Amino acid sequence: MLHLPIDKKTFHASFLDGRGRLDLLTDQDAWKELWKTGGAFTPKADRIADLTLGAGSPALLLGHPNGQQLSVAASARASGRIELIWPDQASDNPLVQEYDLAAYLGKLPLCAALVLGGSARVAANANAPTGPLSARFAAGAGGRAELLHLKPYDPRQPARDIVHDLLATTRLPRSVDTINDIPVPGEVLAITYDGYLHLGATLTWGYQVNGVRSYKPGDLDLAFSYLVKLAASLSVACRVAGAHTIQARHGHADGWVRFVVKKSHSSESSFAADLGLDASVELKGLPKTPDEFLAALLGADVGAALGVLRQAGEYDSIDEIRAQLDALAFGFLENLAQPWIGRALDNNTVQELLRVAHEVVTAYETLDQRLVDLYQRNLDALAALTSRIDDLAKLTSRERLLDWVEGMAPNGVVDNQAWHLVRDEWGDEFFDLLLDNDAFAAFHDFVLQAQTFLTGGAQERIRQFVSAAKEQLNLSSFIKDLAQYDTAKKLQDAADARLHAFVDRVLGIGFRKLKGKELEAAFEKIQAFLKEVEGFKIKWYEKLKGAAQQSISMQVAYNYARTARGESLVDVEVNLNDERGASLAQRAAVGDFAGVLTAYDPALVRVNRGTRMTRHLQASSTLLVNVVGLNYSRAVDIVQDLDHYTETDPGGLVHVYAVDTKVDVTKRSFRETQHSSLLLQFVGSSLQRVGTSAPVDARGRFLADTIRKMAVTYDMTQTDRRTTFREMRGYLDLARELGLVRDVDQVLERLLDEFPQHPEALGEVEVSYAVRYEPEGVMSVFIADNLTQLALARSVARQVVGRSFLAGGPGHPLYSVGIGYLSGNRDAFLGDASITVQVTPDLRKPGLAAVVVRKDQKLLVRTLFAIEETFVSRLEAFDALVDQMRKHAEPVPVEAIQRAALSWAKMNAKLERFSHGGQSINAFFVVFDRLVRAATVGRARRKSALIVSILPPGGTSKVTKYFVDDGAPEGA
Repeated sequence: MLHLPIDKKTFHASFLDGRGRLDLLTDQDAWKELWKTGGAFTPKADRIADLTLGAGSPALLLGHPNGQQLSVAASARASGRIELIWPDQASDNPLVQEYDLAAYLGKLPLCAALVLGGSARVAANANAPTGPLSARFAAGAGGRAELLHLKPYDPRQPARDIVHDLLATTRLPRSVDTINDIPVPGEVLAITYDGYLHLGATLTWGYQVNGVRSYKPGDLDLAFSYLVKLAASLSVACRVAGAHTIQARHGHADGWVRFVVKKSHSSESSFAADLGLDASVELKGLPKTPDEFLAALLGADVGAALGVLRQAGEYDSIDEIRAQLDALAFGFLENLAQPWIGRALDNNTVQELLRVAHEVVTAYETLDQRLVDLYQRNLDALAALTSRIDDLAKLTSRERLLDWVEGMAPNGVVDNQAWHLVRDEWGDEFFDLLLDNDAFAAFHDFVLQAQTFLTGGAQERIRQFVSAAKEQLNLSSFIKDLAQYDTAKKLQDAADARLHAFVDRVLGIGFRKLKGKELEAAFEKIQAFLKEVEGFKIKWYEKLKGAAQQSISMQVAYNYARTARGESLVDVEVNLNDERGASLAQRAAVGDFAGVLTAYDPALVRVNRGTRMTRHLQASSTLLVNVVGLNYSRAVDIVQDLDHYTETDPGGLVHVYAVDTKVDVTKRSFRETQHSSLLLQFVGSSLQRVGTSAPVDARGRFLADTIRKMAVTYDMTQTDRRTTFREMRGYLDLARELGLVRDVDQVLERLLDEFPQHPEALGEVEVSYAVRYEPEGVMSVFIADNLTQLALARSVARQVVGRSFLAGGPGHPLYSVGIGYLSGNRDAFLGDASITVQVTPDLRKPGLAAVVVRKDQKLLVRTLFAIEETFVSRLEAFDALVDQMRKHAEPVPVEAIQRAALSWAKMNAKLERFSHGGQSINAFFVVFDRLVRAATVGRARRKSALIVSILPPGGTSKVTKYFVDDGAPEGA
């Protein structure tokens, strides 16, 4: 056995405290002989030496005085090991595979690896946002951790020199904040522990607006559609807790250190232990967004103007056009005649104008929408924009772009407007421009298109059209002009025909024709509208911000769960040649990447490609707004009562109901009917033969876009202030049924580890469920085996409804009803006598307990079985209709599809009615989600999650857990 002193000389780079000795033991003390003789290691030498703290030695403390620390205590078992990796053994070595060392195998004749196990700590004075998890997830407690130091060596070196150097240069990633600390090529410093990971991104935020007349059967017809509009820069930071490995390695060039974060190989579950968005989430630039959206509602923007050109093209004469367009739209069309055809609009010139309008619409729709948005945003500074685009066009290679970027940041100040233009247009994808030739080629192509659009003669009429729309249909201008009139008479007598046309649109009536009380009432409505506009802007901003936050939270949880053990969560490099890099490296080393990613400076930071958590947030930052009912006069009501007319989904979907309805759109029953109807209409429309119904392509695209963003979220519990582990097991059993949890006992055991001070109850628990799909996943349900799907639907519906009766606990009178229904033994409840049913055991209290179902409760149990049967039979009927279209290519009227869809979806209301306390369980979507899971397992066709928020007794902050499908095959 070899004995090494525990002191600063042995652990030169990171020793903080400890004394005594370190013992190294190999078979037959093979290393001891090499030590004495000064010999070198050979492939025949023992590959592994066990390492322990000698008897009587106190804990060894390694790390940084102001950051991460590892405490290694003496114990009977080995505290670590030193392992030798030879080239002929490397390909199968777990460390080589885990740390991606295959590229170095031909260059590294020998690698030595030190592995130390202990408990992780964070220094009391550390400026670190991350640390091991305690029972209440506070940073700084002592959780299990492991330190690895792997380093290449010349095998001709004496064995004792290699061991001494390996120990002396061992350090935690937090210690790498100067050039001298950067690992050499092939060297790895890594720490694995339970802790928080802070992530951030700066994304291009935008929205797409679709308009439909209604969602009713036979009336799902697109009224208008705008492409994605750039609205703002979205800075987002989030936190996720779990077992992570943080590596520090040599970067792509001298002076750069690379930090890689992966899920720990020892992580037992894929769910995010604690996930949430930081308070610093910010949507920059959004003050303009409410103006643009309100302009869309009132038809006072470029998108509406394009609709005017389309609509006018359907008619042959001025009289027909004037009859179909309101005064504002007709005036806009009339004013285009002179610049486009050089003559006034009349019956002799109308066809010529409509021909040009058709050409403009066609050309406009083939354009990259970003070009139009770029032009609109810079109408007041087109010369400066053209100059910036010309500068960017000169960057004809990725190398030139890199040189330009580095030159943009002298002394850390990036002040070139072209730089901001690139960041705004490319958002988080900007990282790829610097690393990938294909990404750069796409960027350069966009710049050349922008250059052509801004100056090319072929685009002149489109530029004229956009400029005219911004000038003549300018909402801000209308509002400013209206504010000048303080009486109805003054407004009625105003000579501004364009302003009167706008007022008529807002009111839905001719303002100039009104008299007396009607006139005064209309003017009061206009005044109220003007007063509420600013408040509307704030509310709409918050509405969109909330939708973006929900969407990103779900996207982060989903991508975390689906990240494979060997896949990087984060992979960035920091430039320590720059003095500003030290603080970024210090934060990255402890898992704080929010500042590194959101305040991105290419002179300091390089984001490597291929990391799931940093590349999949872009789509989640774009919202889809569906305006149901194109009714300009309804905009006034929406402005005054936004919450009543809007509904937000966590998938990034916002519904605005611009129609008069007696139904409160904020009620869950209304939303669920809308969602289920849209879902099943998509199935029918996708299989409908062209020619058998109205615009299949437009309808299908709209439905597919909506489904991608649609997410149904509902509570599975009333807030329970003292949730027991037995009740928690019930929720997790359902999650297992849905494919979101594999091993319920394992998750419960982890909860017991995380909350050891509360063995009887977790505290205040809220459980909700979010369902989100991809269109392909929706279709797959009706391609799968029918009998298997029906049996699965029956099982899941029973689980969902039955467990709703258990929410009140064993003492509740309906608890036994739920137990009886969950038993599945329908025949047992036919008689009048009471029966006894066995209850699933509690994790902490093994053994079965008996529950009595009284004879007066048996009728309700039988009713639940009957509803279940009807629910499944209606699914079968809808599936049969789909099979008719899919297998036999038979045309089926849209109305028949929608009737069958609604017939099935409406059964959900009956299931809810008979559930405990009218709880919003939404069995339709739970069942449908499970069917998608079964039909598409491993193919990522749904992004559903069970969301559990826990506030432990006496706690002050909640822990939020997302249980998400990890994509593994069922039964794995």
